[in-house]
This record gives sequence, C-alpha cells and structure tokens, in this order.
Amino acid sequence: ISPQQLSTCLPSIVPVLTQVLTDSHPDVQESAQEALRSIGGVISNPEIKQHLALILRSFNDPDQYTEPLLRALLRTEFVHVIDA
Repeated sequence: ISPQQLSTCLPSIVPVLTQVLTDSHPDVQESAQEALRSIGGVISNPEIKQHLALILRSFNDPDQYTEPLLRALLRTEFVHVIDA
C-alpha cells in the first residue's frame, strides 16, 4: 500500500489499533504492534522518522512515554514537508 493510500485511512485505523494494544490476548496485542510498525515504516519525513520508536512506545505505554515524546517533538526543528 502506498503512503498516500494509507494516509487516507489512518484516522480510522490508528485509534482502533491503539485500543487493541491492551487486548487480553497477546496475539492480538502483537498484531496491533506489528501493524503500527508497518504503518510507521512508510513515514518518509526524517524529523518524524527519528522519533518513530518513541511514538510507538507512547502508544503502548502512554503514561511513561507521552511526555518524553512531546518534549522531543518540541525540540525538533522541522525542515521537511509533513504530509497530513
């Protein structure tokens, strides 16, 4: 799937995937993590890409990683285009 095709459905996909990260079944959790990693793999913006691991961690454990992620993003100087 191309990044352009994926971007149109991300607003509906990502919230569902983040919800099932806490599913009681480990295989469901792992599948959601793999899907989010695959989605992250199409990111081409280098400023966002450098934070991908922290973004994924914040989905898994928002209490621990959201604040560090936000601080890192605030320190980031964006010089490349970010596709919405």
